[in-house]
Amino acid sequence: MADFANRRCPRCGKRPLDARLVQCPDCRVPFEYEAVSAPTLTPAQLAAVTKHVLGSWKLWLTLFVVVGAATVGVMEFINLKAQEVKDEAGKEAQTDANATSAKIAEGISNQIETEFQQPRIQATIERVASEKAGDILTNAVWASLDQFREKLQAADEQLAKTTNDLAVLSNNVHQAQLAAAQMAGAVTDDPALLTLVDKSVTRDGTNYDLTMFFRPTNHKPVGTVELMAGTYRQTAKIVNFTARNVDQADAPVLNDIGDAAKLRFTVSHADAQVVVDLTLSAPTLVKLVGDELAEELTLPVAIDQMQLPMVNR
Repeated sequence: MADFANRRCPRCGKRPLDARLVQCPDCRVPFEYEAVSAPTLTPAQLAAVTKHVLGSWKLWLTLFVVVGAATVGVMEFINLKAQEVKDEAGKEAQTDANATSAKIAEGISNQIETEFQQPRIQATIERVASEKAGDILTNAVWASLDQFREKLQAADEQLAKTTNDLAVLSNNVHQAQLAAAQMAGAVTDDPALLTLVDKSVTRDGTNYDLTMFFRPTNHKPVGTVELMAGTYRQTAKIVNFTARNVDQADAPVLNDIGDAAKLRFTVSHADAQVVVDLTLSAPTLVKLVGDELAEELTLPVAIDQMQLPMVNR
């Protein structure tokens, strides 16, 4: 069964229909993983564990020592009885006692061997071996499983919060773009600014390409543009930062750790669509700022695959 099918809404009990869903679409509550039952052993696994236990030389050595000790004790007891018979009856009685002790010892050995071959003894050994194997498996896996479930729950909560914040942020950006467009149409004397009209994210090997399409807010050339881009909490490095459909673009300038970069270019054509390409090493959130932008931008890049920093517990 897929991993996401093992989650359920704690309020309405629905399961997610899409692996990318992190919260219930009806209740707006993060999905939780269902309790995982302790691992159990199949009949084939029980047989394998029993075979392994019965094939251990340590087990048979222990049984041999126990049987040997019991046999020695019986022999000592028989010898004592034989000594008493010797004292009372002499050599002839001693000979009979030795013969009797040999027969008794042989009978006891045969009886012990027969007992160990009984089905109930074999069943007892198999049951003990299965219980021990189950305890070992449970103790070895359960602690790691608990830790893994706690980390997954923390990651789900953080992802749900981030997704909700992004939805609010996206709505605010859209409202701001509409307001900027209305203001640009009403006040034509204002300088032209770049407003985002579309974007796309593609995979290029191990990198991710964020392509942004900008248009001026009015029918004037934008002129010289200086943009700054940064990634969320160093979750990715900036590999390249370029602009297309412009008059001139300088080489990007990156900071020492590679999570922020600056790009300068010139746009002298009115109504020209400017394409800005940002190549990143991993999924992240990108913040784009600049005086020539109508609004600061925060854009997700493959955020469903993003490795979020763990929440402090």
